[in-house]
Amino acid sequence: MIQAALTSFLYGKKMSGRRIDVRSPMEILDDSYAAFNLIEGLFWIILGLVAFGVSSRIPHELRRFAHVQAANLGVFGVSDIVEALAGSFFEPGMEWLFAWKAINVILLVAAIPWYLWIRFALRPILPPASEVHEREESGVGEEK
Repeated sequence: MIQAALTSFLYGKKMSGRRIDVRSPMEILDDSYAAFNLIEGLFWIILGLVAFGVSSRIPHELRRFAHVQAANLGVFGVSDIVEALAGSFFEPGMEWLFAWKAINVILLVAAIPWYLWIRFALRPILPPASEVHEREESGVGEEK
């Protein structure tokens, strides 16, 4: 029963009254477009995880920005994996995938002015990056 439910989930499910056929692993590897999307999705997810891990080393004022963008990179990677499994967003009935990717790209583009606003509006508050690095290496400001 669990195997049937899992097979039904992986290889075809209903979305908005339309059946979406999900490709088998061999079909994905045989299709270079799908294989590239799978690799690209893994790249974005790994990049998001690395960005999230590094965000603990940046000034507190920039952490929310870093966390939002790290999550966005991860979600963008998941959308590439969904595209590899379900097909391109150019196919009829896949408009939801196009909207998902468009929202991710808008957030990535919006990151530029958001970051610039943080850096210039909070410039008197934020210490120089070299000073933050020196404090971390020397252990100054750490609670004992």
